[in-house]
Amino acid sequence: MGLKQLQNENAVLDRRTTKENRAAAPLKNAVLGRPAVISNENAGNPAIRETSEKVESCSEKALKQAVETTRPKNKSEFASRPIDIEDIDAGDDDYPEFCPDYVKRIYDYLFDHELKHPVKADFLKEHPELRPNMRMILIEWLVSLTNRFKLLQDTLLLCVSILDRVLSTSKIRVNRSNFQLLGVTCLWTASKYEEMYMPSVNDFVYMCAGAYDRRDVQIMEVRVLTALDFEFSKPLSCHFLRRFSKAAGGDFKLHTVAKYLIELSLYRYDLVDCLPSLIAAAALYVAGRVTQQMTWDKTMRFYSRYGIGDLKDVALKLAETAVKADKNNNLKTTVKKFSSEKFFRASTLFKTAGLLEGLFSGQDSNEE
Repeated sequence: MGLKQLQNENAVLDRRTTKENRAAAPLKNAVLGRPAVISNENAGNPAIRETSEKVESCSEKALKQAVETTRPKNKSEFASRPIDIEDIDAGDDDYPEFCPDYVKRIYDYLFDHELKHPVKADFLKEHPELRPNMRMILIEWLVSLTNRFKLLQDTLLLCVSILDRVLSTSKIRVNRSNFQLLGVTCLWTASKYEEMYMPSVNDFVYMCAGAYDRRDVQIMEVRVLTALDFEFSKPLSCHFLRRFSKAAGGDFKLHTVAKYLIELSLYRYDLVDCLPSLIAAAALYVAGRVTQQMTWDKTMRFYSRYGIGDLKDVALKLAETAVKADKNNNLKTTVKKFSSEKFFRASTLFKTAGLLEGLFSGQDSNEE
């Protein structure tokens, strides 16, 4: 469609003034700050006349106040940051992509929203044919698909989140024969939500080596979305990690090592009920100890909302998994991916002797 043709069509649309549109014109003009104009046809209409009189009686000050109420409050009006805590958002006013006016409110929402979709600690008891090691094998396969299709880590995390929540609801009967189908369906659903260019359903079906067809995946998707009441989106560990990494002031290496630990956390069945924010905080803490780039000071405690004591159990489990990862065949896909230069060889950094024993030594005083 050419520009001239588009302009002509817009001109035609502007002339299509129906009786309903003309009746609504005074109110529309008021919203746009224009004087109300009443056509002869509507002049005798009491409702229109009353609307016009009310609009005309509005002062310029009242209209300005109405507009101001729609604008976001300045972040300092609802911030609770103590004076001695660094403002990590200072200097971001010229960078709208960092959402400086909204970022605190956004993370208040994420911290609150992660509590609304809990996962049961031992949900596989509801599925007698499934075992924790089967879940680990499935996740390793899903990681390989993520690598094959070059999907975001956000997609993988959302996929596993959907998988665990579906299994936790017990609204779908899952057994050995359809466990892989559920997994690939969760990845397909997550990719449609997170990816700009997602693989087709046929691509996912092909990776199942003939075990399922296109129709099987589509039917399972309907069952998954129904089981979750279409509320499949929830805060992920990567969302919190980005904020925590900014507070830490570390480089991309620190952030990448933490991402490696977050991906390892997916394999651990004993961490399924942990909050995403806690996983992110514990992963960053361990990454900071390994790279020696940060300590968990009061600034980290403020922005993460976790103290060192809150992190210990999860951090030890993540560090233990990372130390033993190269000896676990079910983790080989993740270990291999993060052994490349692109990911700062993150999976090779956990061979330091005494890492687990010294993980928390000398750290308690940094929170003071």
